[in-house]
Amino acid sequence: MPLIFYLLQKDPDMQLRIKITALLGSRRSPDVTRALVGALKDQEPDVRLAALRAIEKIGDYSVAPALAGGPLKDQEESVRLQALKTLNALQERRLAEIEASRQQYEKEKQKAALEAAKKR
Repeated sequence: MPLIFYLLQKDPDMQLRIKITALLGSRRSPDVTRALVGALKDQEPDVRLAALRAIEKIGDYSVAPALAGGPLKDQEESVRLQALKTLNALQERRLAEIEASRQQYEKEKQKAALEAAKKR
């Protein structure tokens, strides 16, 4: 992975950097997330777009502040639009996780109530 991260930062071939972001979009780790956030500063808009798509695919909501601070203010409209789309997708995923946790809590609460009622 260190070589991939290095190539993402330093390789002059834009197409290679785009392919690397796509590859990283199928992996989950703090190092991958950091590398993709770093790619949001690439000089090529297509690389920034690819990085945003990879971040959306990974779904790590912790990068939301980095998106709000950079790509939402990008010079390229396509990058700004993708940043909004990515933020929305991350928010929806986060809300779905919260709702799933709430439902799980409610199920456990009902189960505990039933067990307590049986003991009486």
